[in-house]
Amino acid sequence: MSVSVLYFPPLDFRWVRYERVVAAADVIAVIHRSYGSAIAQAGTRSLIDMETVETVEITFSDMNSATQTAVSRLTQTGKRIRSACHAPTDVTFGIARIYQTLMENAGVAETLVSRDREAVVQFLGLEALPDPADGVQVL
Repeated sequence: MSVSVLYFPPLDFRWVRYERVVAAADVIAVIHRSYGSAIAQAGTRSLIDMETVETVEITFSDMNSATQTAVSRLTQTGKRIRSACHAPTDVTFGIARIYQTLMENAGVAETLVSRDREAVVQFLGLEALPDPADGVQVL
């Protein structure tokens, strides 16, 4: 698996970090773990970090299916999230824009996709990214 999810309770913040590859199975695992447990459901701010991604192995159909699952779970909890994607390459930026469109059209998220890491941190209302050691491992 090339993804990890950390949750920071004091900040109400979830940090999804993909490394090297974004695969459909990883995206599905993130959705199930991020929205399937009480601790993970608490986070209403989320960073999807694709800074080190080199390969994207996910189709539009995969992304649509994963997003529908996230939308269903968010709708059940009555939550609206603020989600930022740090997507520095053309490929990661493109897949992140698909995610953004699907989530915003469903009305469950306010999203930002940016190549600029500082812009996503600011959008999430954070002064800086927290130390990963302070997070609770969700995935």
